[in-house]
Amino acid sequence: MIHSLKLLDIIFSLLGLFILHRLLRNRTQTPFPPGPKGLPLIGNTLDIPRTYEWLTFSEWAKRWGAIIYLRTLGHPIIILSSYEEAVDMLEKKSSIYSDRPVPITAMNAGFGSSVVLTQYGDNFRVHRRFMNKTIGYKDTLRLCHRTD
Repeated sequence: MIHSLKLLDIIFSLLGLFILHRLLRNRTQTPFPPGPKGLPLIGNTLDIPRTYEWLTFSEWAKRWGAIIYLRTLGHPIIILSSYEEAVDMLEKKSSIYSDRPVPITAMNAGFGSSVVLTQYGDNFRVHRRFMNKTIGYKDTLRLCHRTD
């Protein structure tokens, strides 16, 4: 009897933590675009086809719109199914969406100020301009040795 109570305690504790996590996560995040509902933990992993993906994505676009949100194993996926939406998000609003995740391990190791790991913004543009001036001209290419 004591062992079964411990097991039930663990199960109910985990269930309570899961429900609390879902409630707090939904409150703090902005709403995502519509998309197919996923399963707990694995999300939409089983919904994504292995072949002819574009056919499934076009059916989803008819049902949910041009921007579709999926979640697979905790990773978000955004599917853009119209050219206009892709241009709007990736060209017109590129300053919002053109960034990389911050590698925590590299930051802790002291590589946070590295040119390669610089986040998109004013500092990134200064670094890029300097790199183009330094290695982006034909005079610089003449200094390189040709190898056959």
